[in-house]
Amino acid sequence: MNFEDDYFKGEEKLGYYISPMMKRKRAVMLDILEVISDICSRHSIKWYADSGTLLGAVRHGGFIPWDDDLDIAMFREDYEHFIQAARDELPEGWLLYNGKQDPDPYNTIMMLINTDTVNIDPEFLKRYHGCPYIIGVDIFVIDSVPDDPAEDEIFRALLTMAHHAFSNVSGKDMITDCSQDIREEIDQLCEALDIRVDRKTPVRKQLLVIADQIGSIYNETGMKNVTIWPFYINRPEVRIPASCYDETVYLPFELCDIPAPSGYEQVLSIWFGPDYMTPRMYGQHADPAKAALIQYYEQRGMEFPKEFE
Repeated sequence: MNFEDDYFKGEEKLGYYISPMMKRKRAVMLDILEVISDICSRHSIKWYADSGTLLGAVRHGGFIPWDDDLDIAMFREDYEHFIQAARDELPEGWLLYNGKQDPDPYNTIMMLINTDTVNIDPEFLKRYHGCPYIIGVDIFVIDSVPDDPAEDEIFRALLTMAHHAFSNVSGKDMITDCSQDIREEIDQLCEALDIRVDRKTPVRKQLLVIADQIGSIYNETGMKNVTIWPFYINRPEVRIPASCYDETVYLPFELCDIPAPSGYEQVLSIWFGPDYMTPRMYGQHADPAKAALIQYYEQRGMEFPKEFE
């Protein structure tokens, strides 16, 4: 993707100052998105702008001024297909985190990142628009949810248990290393699903597989609504009519067009409320990479470069 020099200039939008470094981060996100789009095009994989990215496309024609990430979504079948295709086709140094093939999943949401470490090498900075940080795109998976309220209550309860257990173990923990409460939670999951946990391998990855299995139970049953399960466990109102995704439309987003569900107005109303076109500023995500880079300079008695702010 080609960026004019003016793209990287700081500017104010809706009372929020977008720094040059934020612009550089966004440029890298758009580069990553372009690679995702190319892979999906080659393999006939459908994907959609989602969450704040979809809202930004509709309301701002690009990033929400104070947004610092980029979110897309795929239906489960396309999601699994993308994981397989991307493993062989990603640029050198890029990583697909949180796929089920990863030995130590970071969290329940997959992310494609351009590096796994902060890098101030001149060649790296040249390649990534002067941005030394780890930059990624979140990739959510869309699954069906049960129509019957009683089934849905059980569905969400199982997902909540799996997510809670996943969030409270480390990547190296065997089941014997887990607390009594977590072991009991895992036992309840195994009993409900008629499965077993391998006691000889770390349990965290197994819990992600279990959660994904639960999340995909209703995918082949023609249910009327879909969701993204890591959000659904706390926001049961986020039930999107599957018909919203019957067709794909393209919306302007920064320097490109981005695919969106044809029913994006209904999707946004469910996610953000009926007044979603009214901007509301919210906090940014924490950036541990920047904190690490600041510490790097402090330890060497060096001033943190202004261009990395």
